[in-house]
Amino acid sequence: MAKRPHRALDPANFAISILLALLVGVAGSLGGEIVKGTADRSVWVGFVAIAIGVAGLGVVLSDRIQRWMRRNREFLSIGETHHVTRARALIAFVSKGAGRTSARDAVLHHAGDGVLQQLWLLTSKEAEADADWVRGEVARGWPAVTVYPTVCLPDIYSIVDAKEEVEKIRKGMLRKGLEENDIMCDFTGMTKHMSAGMIFACAPKEARLQFMHPKKFLPDGRADPEAGPSEPVEVKIAYQLEEEE
Repeated sequence: MAKRPHRALDPANFAISILLALLVGVAGSLGGEIVKGTADRSVWVGFVAIAIGVAGLGVVLSDRIQRWMRRNREFLSIGETHHVTRARALIAFVSKGAGRTSARDAVLHHAGDGVLQQLWLLTSKEAEADADWVRGEVARGWPAVTVYPTVCLPDIYSIVDAKEEVEKIRKGMLRKGLEENDIMCDFTGMTKHMSAGMIFACAPKEARLQFMHPKKFLPDGRADPEAGPSEPVEVKIAYQLEEEE
């Protein structure tokens, strides 16, 4: 891969480089008058103004300074809170088998006080019956919640498929008038690939993410259903990142 030219030699910055060279030349002439002692006030004012301009253009063209400025603007922080504000809309993955209860428990939290209004369930073709079980639980416990048709993802190992499907659902809700704070995305169920896709779909800083934390674990790592419903943990991501050129 060919090495990129220095910023000052980059054709995209050619005009700035020429301007900088001209200003340096003018500043040199004015500086000569100042050294000779023949400079009046206007020469001094012109010299200072040009010096400031040269310094500013130098910053624009300096790779090292640009990298330093980018590094000082970059940050990434991740926080968790167990005080999860209820959402009006929930997007949740449904696992096959016993893991399906995480989606039901997510609804249990957000449907409290009648807050939850809309529910989207995403799963695999093999776990469609488990999604139907969750739908039945919601119909019996929270009949006012609108449950949309189950979305069966064709490839549970595709991060891209999960990301695109969650983005499509989120954007549809936003177009219908919901705010970012109204929508919660639960990435507990299904595969790690699906979880990663949902997290990437919620990359905008305002988007909300959560996972369900069991009150107790079984020896095999699964949630212990006898301990009671799992509890939501909201993940808050704040970032400002600059891509290196």
